[in-house]
Amino acid sequence: MMRHVLLLALVLLPALVCGKQCGSDADCGSGECCITFGRKRFEMTFGSGHCTAMAQLGEACEPYRNLFGNGHSFNCPCASGLECHGETEKHEGGSDSYQNSRCTNPQ
Repeated sequence: MMRHVLLLALVLLPALVCGKQCGSDADCGSGECCITFGRKRFEMTFGSGHCTAMAQLGEACEPYRNLFGNGHSFNCPCASGLECHGETEKHEGGSDSYQNSRCTNPQ
């Protein structure tokens, strides 16, 4: 019986901690984005992402939507008035890559 309770808690905990479920940024409120945690990997388990507040000054950020175009894989973009910059950035041939990106004040 205790195993069943523990298993149920482990399954429900992410939904309680993560907030409103979403399939894209449009499903979230103002100042939020949809985090999908690499949606393909978890699709059979959860079927969607969760709404999270936009990244604030100094927090990790993700400047672009994921490859599926429906949300962000691990972090939201920066809140209004902030910019997302990486310790290193590459902008070549229409492709952008960021490492250890954080929200900063505009430069």
